[in-house]
Amino acid sequence: MKNSKTPIIFTIIFMCSALLTACQKADSTPENDRSGYERYEYSTIASEDGFEAFAISPSGEILVGAGDGCLYSYDITGKLLENSTPGSFYGNFCYDGEKCYAYDYYQSAIVELSGDAPRVITNSILFQIIRNMVALDGKIYVLGIPYTAQSQEGMFTFGAQDFENYGEILYCINAENGTYTTLPLKNIIAECRTENGEIYFYGWEENKYYLYLYDNEKGKVTQKYHQDNMRNSLAVAVDGGYFFAMTPDAGLIAINLQTGEETSIAAQAYTMFGNDLQFYRGNVFLYDLGERALIQTAFVTEDGGLEIFAQEQPSDAETAGEPQKSVRDETIVVSGYANVYRSLKTGEIRNLTGMKTKLVDMPLDYESIVTELMAGNSDVDIYLLGTSSIFARQCRDLGIYESLQGSDIICGYLESCLASAQQAAKAENGDIWMLPLDIGTDMTWYVEENMEKFGLSPEDLGTAEHYLQTLERLQGNTGEYRYYSNALSFIFLCDSRYDLNYNDFANKKVDYFTDLYRWLAEKLWTGWDINSETPFHPLFHVLAQDYGSNFLGDIKDAHEYDKTRVIFKTDYDKSLLSYDFIGEEEINEQLAGWRAMPVPVLADPSEKLSAGLAFALLNPYGRQKEAALAYLEALVTGGIRTYNSPTSIFLREDLEAHESIYDTSLPVIRDMHEIYSQAVIELGYIWAPYTDYINEYQLGLISLDEALEKKQRQVEASLME
Repeated sequence: MKNSKTPIIFTIIFMCSALLTACQKADSTPENDRSGYERYEYSTIASEDGFEAFAISPSGEILVGAGDGCLYSYDITGKLLENSTPGSFYGNFCYDGEKCYAYDYYQSAIVELSGDAPRVITNSILFQIIRNMVALDGKIYVLGIPYTAQSQEGMFTFGAQDFENYGEILYCINAENGTYTTLPLKNIIAECRTENGEIYFYGWEENKYYLYLYDNEKGKVTQKYHQDNMRNSLAVAVDGGYFFAMTPDAGLIAINLQTGEETSIAAQAYTMFGNDLQFYRGNVFLYDLGERALIQTAFVTEDGGLEIFAQEQPSDAETAGEPQKSVRDETIVVSGYANVYRSLKTGEIRNLTGMKTKLVDMPLDYESIVTELMAGNSDVDIYLLGTSSIFARQCRDLGIYESLQGSDIICGYLESCLASAQQAAKAENGDIWMLPLDIGTDMTWYVEENMEKFGLSPEDLGTAEHYLQTLERLQGNTGEYRYYSNALSFIFLCDSRYDLNYNDFANKKVDYFTDLYRWLAEKLWTGWDINSETPFHPLFHVLAQDYGSNFLGDIKDAHEYDKTRVIFKTDYDKSLLSYDFIGEEEINEQLAGWRAMPVPVLADPSEKLSAGLAFALLNPYGRQKEAALAYLEALVTGGIRTYNSPTSIFLREDLEAHESIYDTSLPVIRDMHEIYSQAVIELGYIWAPYTDYINEYQLGLISLDEALEKKQRQVEASLME
C-alpha cells in the first residue's frame, strides 16, 4: 500500500548554511558512537483498546498510556512490569533524563509524572491536538494545534497531502515554572530528540521540506538541511546515522545519512503522531495504529548496518482448525471515518472467516479515492467512509462499487435496518452499493426535572427562534446549572438543516439571500470573535468555559453529564452513549433521567431532519473481493462495533435488537430511536464549511451582503467540483 524511494543527506559539521541548503550530498556525516547499542529480544506489546502514547526512559522502561485509561510499564524486552489506574488520562509522553512529562487530558495540562500525584506544569495553553512532545534540559517542546473556534470544528487529515498547515504552533515550556514562548518556526510537522541530546524539527518552506537542528541553549536554529526529494512525514527520528520517517506513501523508511540509500522498514505500518516513533540504543520502535501494537521494527548494528525485523505473525498452531472460507488469507480495510475505528477484534474475524485482516485508520483524501477507484486501484479492498461527502454520491452514481446484492447475509441484515438506511444503501438499479455500519445525528438532550425548575418545556427548544430566546432568558441566571451548546457547532447545524430543506444540492442550486438565512446570520455571527483564543458566543455556554478544554474526561465526573446540574445541551448523539471510560455496565444508569428531542427546526415544522451513515464500500477492482465480502459478512454476523458505541446504535428498525447493551425501556432510548426513524439520509448534501466570511464580517472588513455572497460562491464552487 505504501512504497517510494527518496534519499536524504545530512551533516552536522559546521559550515555556511547557504552551502548546506544548496548541496545534494554533504561532504561528511556525523560521527556516531554505537558502542552502547544492544539488540533486544523484544515481544510485541498489543492492546485491543489501542495506545494513546508511549515513551522509553533512558533506563529502558517503556511507559504506555492505553486506550482503557490505564498506565502500563514494560521493560525493554516487552515484559509487563506493572499497571495502574491513575485517575486521569494521559497522552504524548516524553522523557528528559528520568523525568517524564505528559499531557493530562482531564486537567488540560502539561504535567510531570512524579511522586504520588502528577505535578501540573501549565494548564494555560488549550490544545485541540498535540502532535509531538520532546524535552531537553528542563524545556518541553510541544508541537500542537491550539484550541480555537476553527480548530474545534476542523477535520485533521494529517499526511493526506503535501505541505499541510493546520495551524500548528511550537511551544517551548519551562518545566519548572510553566512559562512558555512560541518558536518563530512555521509549518513544522514533526520533531524529535536524539539520545545524545539534540533537538530536530521537521517542516517545510516554499514547498520544500527541511530538517532543522535546534540549539536548546541559544534558542535558535543552527543548521538547516534540505534535499529536493525530502517528502511528507508524520513522525521522524534522527539517530544512529539514519533518518527514520513515517511517510503516508511508503510507511516507515530509513535513510542512511552517509550514502543516501533508502530502506523500507515497515511498508504496511501506519502511525499518525511523532511520539509514536522512537529510537532506543539502536532499536527502532513504532506504534502501528492498524495493528494496535507497539512493534520493534529495526536495529542499527555497531558497524552501522540496518537489521529489519518482520512483524510477528500468528503461528500455525494458533490458526489450526479454523474454517477457511476465503481464497486469500488477508484483506485490507482502510478507515476514513472517525466513528468506525475498529469494527471487530482480529481474532473474531479470523474465527468467522479463516482469514487475517489489516485494518488501517488513516487520513483519506476523498477526491483522490474517486480518482484511484476510477483508475482501477486494487491496493485497498474495503473503504470505511461517510455519506456526508459528495464523494458518496459520486461512487454510487458512477457505479464505482462492487455490488453486495449477491450476499444473502448482507441482504438479510439490510432488511432489518431503518427504511432510510435501506434507501441510502441501494442504487437506482437495485444494487446494494454499500453496507451501512453506523448512524449519527445531532440532537438536544435535556433533563426534565431541571427544565421544570426554570419553567422550560421542549417547545422552548423546538425552533431556532425559541431556542435563542431561551438562551437570552437564561443568560447569567442559572447559577450552578448549565446549558451547553457550542456557537460554531450551532451555526453548522443550522447550515446543514438549511441546505437540506431550502437549497437544492442535487441540482446545484443554492440561495443564502433569503430572509430566514439573513436572520440566522445576524443572530449567530455577531457578538463574538470566531478566531479568539476563547471563542465564546455570549448566549452559549460550552464546557471549555468551565474546564479550559473541550475534552470531557471521565463521563461519571464530567460537568456536562451531571444530571443534577445540566439543564439541556445540543450535541452529537453519541455524547451520552460512548462508554470509552465509563464501562458497559454503568451506561444505563447514566442515561436515566435524560430525554432527547430533534435539533431545532429553522422555520417550518415539516422540515426534514438529517442523519449521516458510516458505511463500507467494497472496491470493485480489489484483488481480494471474495475475502473482502467475507469480512463484511463477518461484521454483520459478529455484531458491528464502532469506536464510540458498542453496536450500530439505532440502525435497526427493531429497537429491541439493541437491548443486550441498552435498557430499551428508558425514555431517552425510545426518544432517540424515534428521532432516527423520522430522519432522512441524503448523500453528499453537506459541503465542507469554511468560516473566513464570518471572520471578515466580524472584523468589519466586509458587509453582511458581501459575506453572504462569499459563502454563496464557496458553496457553488464546492458543488461544481
